Amino acid sequence: MFFGGFPGGFGGGFPGGFGGGRMDEEEKEVDTQQLYDVLEVSKEATEQEIKKSFRKLTLIHHPDKGGDENKFKEINAAYEVLSNPEKRALYDKHGLEGVKNGGGGGMGGFDDIFSMFGQRGGGNRQKGKPKVKRTQKEIEITLEDVYSGKMMQLDHTKTVICEDCDGKGGEGVQKCKDCDGNGQVIKTIQIGPGMYQRAQMACGKCKGEGEIIDSKKVCKKCKGKKVLDRSKKVDVSIEPGCPSGHTITYRGEGNEIPGAEAGDLEITITVKKHKVFTREGADLTLEKEITLKQALLGFNFTVKHLDGKDLLISTIQGEVLEDGVIKSVKGKGLPFHKDSMSKGNLNIKFKVKFPKGSDLSEDVRKALEKVISV
Repeated sequence: MFFGGFPGGFGGGFPGGFGGGRMDEEEKEVDTQQLYDVLEVSKEATEQEIKKSFRKLTLIHHPDKGGDENKFKEINAAYEVLSNPEKRALYDKHGLEGVKNGGGGGMGGFDDIFSMFGQRGGGNRQKGKPKVKRTQKEIEITLEDVYSGKMMQLDHTKTVICEDCDGKGGEGVQKCKDCDGNGQVIKTIQIGPGMYQRAQMACGKCKGEGEIIDSKKVCKKCKGKKVLDRSKKVDVSIEPGCPSGHTITYRGEGNEIPGAEAGDLEITITVKKHKVFTREGADLTLEKEITLKQALLGFNFTVKHLDGKDLLISTIQGEVLEDGVIKSVKGKGLPFHKDSMSKGNLNIKFKVKFPKGSDLSEDVRKALEKVISV
């Protein structure tokens, strides 16, 4: 008797892969970035940032002001999804298809929205043509880079289709007769007395390629691999206010393999921890330790800002600073992403260092008793 089944199914795909350019056969790639790109915000954008960008874009692209009507509709459609926390959560996890299927009766006209972005989302991909799995890279930047923006170069190595053989591996390529060009064969394996299992595995004759190339006619450049490694430098523009975790996608800049659409290159931006400032959105926070005298009588100090300039901070005369109090300097934070003309705030959290009992002499104690009445 036979147990099990046919693991992995029959044939199909590109058995064995080509130079790391594996296809998404097991995991279907879902686009969860497109709506954020339409509204020109990051995936970490707050509700306020999404609303602000939406208002700005609708003013720019409104048909009554000469804007493109289709672009205006896309902006409104993207906002309908991202402004609703439930729809946004579905989109972030499952893309447009997830919003459509999980939207229930409240979506109202979402078929039009899905159709609008569905047609556009496919790009130039040929119908039925598989796409190579995306290549993911990471770039680490400083908070100073976030403040000013920066152009960086990334060393990127990818597989490209061999030009000499046009991705065929050589001349006289023939379909493997053992696997009928599938690259996979079904074999019966005995797993115990009277027990057998049928399993799918790579064809031994063609090594899972589905094709046989005459050894005398193998391409000399790629040596029958059909692809070559190619290194290049990719220009990466770090926009002012760029959030940590922000991704930049370069369409078609990933790996190539024959018979498939080139994959994308996805670069994730990570911001290093700063030794002075901490970040929350576009706001910066600075912790400042002060003495009791400074807390009671006031003081000023300078801090080197992210642009390299010294920023003078002065307390208000007569104001007493409590331990843990936070004071804000308007407009001295980071630029807002996609709106570098506006900036967040610099928040200063004061920590009062109280003197120890042993630091106060008897004369100082008596003097304080006379001055302090509360």
